[in-house]
Amino acid sequence: MTVKHILSGVCMAAFIMGTVLGQGQKADAAEKKVYVTKGESVTIKVKKATRKTKWKSSKKKIIKLARGKNSLTIKGKKKGKTTISARIAGKKYKYKVVVEKPSISKEEISMEVGKTATIKIKGTKRKYKWKSNNPSVVKVNGTSGKITSLSEGLADVSAKIGKTEYSCSVTVKNVPEEEKPLAKVPSGYLSEIKEKGRVTTVQYDGTQANGTKVKKLAYVYLPYGYDEKKEYDIIYCLHGGEGDTKAYLGTNDNPGNVKKLLDHMILNKDIKPVIAVAPTYYTSSSDGSNMGTAVSKIENFTKNELVNDLIPAVEGKYSTYAKTTDLQGLKDSRKHRGYTGFSMGSLSTWRTFLNSSDYFCFFMPMSGDCWVNGVSNAGKAAEELENYCKKKGYGEEDFFIYAVTGSKDIAYSAMKAQIDKMKKISPSFHFISESSPKGNISFRVQPGATHSFAYLPLYFYNGLPKYFK
Repeated sequence: MTVKHILSGVCMAAFIMGTVLGQGQKADAAEKKVYVTKGESVTIKVKKATRKTKWKSSKKKIIKLARGKNSLTIKGKKKGKTTISARIAGKKYKYKVVVEKPSISKEEISMEVGKTATIKIKGTKRKYKWKSNNPSVVKVNGTSGKITSLSEGLADVSAKIGKTEYSCSVTVKNVPEEEKPLAKVPSGYLSEIKEKGRVTTVQYDGTQANGTKVKKLAYVYLPYGYDEKKEYDIIYCLHGGEGDTKAYLGTNDNPGNVKKLLDHMILNKDIKPVIAVAPTYYTSSSDGSNMGTAVSKIENFTKNELVNDLIPAVEGKYSTYAKTTDLQGLKDSRKHRGYTGFSMGSLSTWRTFLNSSDYFCFFMPMSGDCWVNGVSNAGKAAEELENYCKKKGYGEEDFFIYAVTGSKDIAYSAMKAQIDKMKKISPSFHFISESSPKGNISFRVQPGATHSFAYLPLYFYNGLPKYFK
């Protein structure tokens, strides 16, 4: 007869002399071990035992015994260990009884698709096997309890000990496209290489809002092998508040990380060879410390100085797709020209879209929203952006925006609020998502990223190939 559990059939080999085992074997050892869960019972069949057989327990508070004619039922009362014994047919038999109180390590888990977690049952030495009731959503390693989420949905992962099933409810959600971590900058991409571009400068007269001219300086990156007979895409990169023209490219003798990154990306064909320009909206160093002055300077820079002064100075000297540097020539070449900026430079990127999109097609605002009348206002910004697109008659192919920030960036809340509002009231902006891979705007949030220039290479590495591939 089989050694078995009365309630659940779970018992770790409860053997005794003369007990018939499931495989037809006989147990010869006189001392056996039985596991039982607190509050549950195990019954063992004992050959040659009678109702008069007297079983003794060394710790009566641990278990309760119920004797049958040819069986013994053991009920766990309290977690612990005890020994029961009896003399049958002139021989003494012992059982070591372990009363356990198992518990599951986690009863609920919320996961993102593609993530893993591990659950265990504590308080038992018995073997158990995990199973998932919805393996298309969650698969589980039967032995280790390692859970892998496969698709969005609900699943229960469980294992049985005694008559009790221990279950963990698993909720799996898709990670929104915007919250997926950005691709890491490859190792070595921020080091100098032999095939490196060079950084030079361009001086020009910048027109101020009152019409006066101010001498300005911009740093210009020329890719390795620059050839004035070839045409190059170009991107303008404006620094943030209290930053300067060296924030992106550095200098030729002391190159910045973005410059080094561009060298690697071009060499490895992550992007086409591109010219990068790092100007400033400042007329003096104090412009960055006064918010009102900075906003006013940025508005003038994006509306007047950028197109009328800076671009002609740069693209009149270096070879781009602009056949001429008058307004018509710049309009005709807009699909080969981009604009980006960090922090206040991000504000300038949105304002460039509203003020000078006739001359730019790619925009990469980094960690900053679009202010209206000098202040942050998500609703008004979304409304102004939509009205502008309608006025220009822009369709999905007329521009592309790659907006990016960090989840711990001080600009995150304002930028996210604007994006959420745009999704609701700005239908001209077709947001890219996992279910809708085509569109004219992508919003990405790097988990854990703060408001720091240190993230510029990461944002450039992920953003530039979206347009300059």
